[in-house]
Amino acid sequence: MLIALLLMGCEDKLNWIKISAVAPVVYAIDPDTGTAGTTVTITGANFSTTASANTVTIHNTPATVVEASSSTLKFIAPNETTGPVVVTVNNKVAESKPIFTYR
Repeated sequence: MLIALLLMGCEDKLNWIKISAVAPVVYAIDPDTGTAGTTVTITGANFSTTASANTVTIHNTPATVVEASSSTLKFIAPNETTGPVVVTVNNKVAESKPIFTYR
């Protein structure tokens, strides 16, 4: 009974574990070159399955995420932007930042 009371008392204090996120991981992007409007697929891990919960930028320019799974994101390349593709999920940023080249 004492253990049950202790666990119940700790439940609120342990909520941070549930919302603490693992950083996303980016393995690759395909294609790595294109024009504005190109649909780009990011393969990796630890993405949100809710498209709007993932942020993708190319050289600090926001891209629109149109599809999401825990291991794949699809986004639309923004206008005339070349640079690193940065994925952020739950305020965690992927370490690998492949380069997308606007052509």
